[in-house]
Amino acid sequence: MSIMGVGGLYPNLEAEMVRNGVTKADLARCLNVRYATVIDKMKGRSPFRLDEALKIKRRFFPHCDFESLFERVDPRQQAAAAGGGRHTRNIGGTKEERL
Repeated sequence: MSIMGVGGLYPNLEAEMVRNGVTKADLARCLNVRYATVIDKMKGRSPFRLDEALKIKRRFFPHCDFESLFERVDPRQQAAAAGGGRHTRNIGGTKEERL
């Protein structure tokens, strides 16, 4: 079983890493994998296996909710929420919309 969505990231995991001073190198040592493997997992190129996700949660973030910690957010949704979706501008009194 793996924890994987389509083309997303782990913003909650990344936020907790920053708050707790945990680096990707720390995750690599914990999982006994290469640093590049952690990067691939964080970017969604390969999945975190359930045992890996549990190991990270238990070792570094025991205070966090598992499902929230490993919730994936589609980058397109993040961009739209941050204003990266539809853009409008006024041109000569008319409104132009583009994606």
